[in-house]
Amino acid sequence: MIRTFGSVLGIDSKGFDTGGVPALTGNAAVGDVVNGKTFYTTDAKTKLTGTGANAKRTATGTVTSSSGTMLIPMETGSNGSTYYVAIDLSALSFVPNYIVVRTTDQSKKYFQAIWSNNNHYYAGGGIEYANSWSNNVSTAWRVPYTNGIIYIPIADASTGMSWTAYE
Repeated sequence: MIRTFGSVLGIDSKGFDTGGVPALTGNAAVGDVVNGKTFYTTDAKTKLTGTGANAKRTATGTVTSSSGTMLIPMETGSNGSTYYVAIDLSALSFVPNYIVVRTTDQSKKYFQAIWSNNNHYYAGGGIEYANSWSNNVSTAWRVPYTNGIIYIPIADASTGMSWTAYE
């Protein structure tokens, strides 16, 4: 018996049509597929192009923590004097959602600080703030963000730190 390519005479229990051609049973929507990538769902004659977000990006860097302290507002409304690392966000090609800071030499097995872009707000006078949780004293800080640079509170002075920013 001769069958033509793509005949649709029914699908067997393994998902193949009886002509030996795999059945298309996809359920992806254009928003589920990365922007610009093409795919097919259930119609082999209709090529679709994704509109979804590209993969999340990350960036890493190293920096030495401050030798002196600065006053940084705490979640409680008072100010705390703390060492910090300054990270220039304007050098990144994306706006991070989180930044994790650790000692470069891994002498401390825990993170020094986690900065979150959640609850970012403008306080006037050219200063913005975003929440951060610092492991040095389990304190929540309002991290200053000025001219693209954030000042993340950490526990140790003049210490090599590595950071990872996550989109």
